[in-house]
Amino acid sequence: MGSRLLFGLLWLGFTLYAFVLAPPDDSEATFALIQRLISGEIDGINPLIVAEFNLMGVLPLAYWCLLFVDGYRHKTQGSRLPAWPFASLMMAVGAFVAVALSGFASACGVL
Repeated sequence: MGSRLLFGLLWLGFTLYAFVLAPPDDSEATFALIQRLISGEIDGINPLIVAEFNLMGVLPLAYWCLLFVDGYRHKTQGSRLPAWPFASLMMAVGAFVAVALSGFASACGVL
């Protein structure tokens, strides 16, 4: 029980930090940078930022595939916690949902 509470508080803390404390001071410049990255206009942008931006799409997709395989494996073992809603939401909001899946799965005795 104590570890689940700690895990939940940690998840809540990271979520609050990401949405309340982490937004940039100059949101217009950040939005313009994101638009340039999406359109592929990467001239003059730090290559590490371009690499990180690309990884933020590739790594969740790889984890998404693993969740579907793992969710099917747990479903055949009688788990009532489907992985596909978490995997689909993870593509929209990122690791916040993946961390929640880990917490729910451990609470249900899946992991």
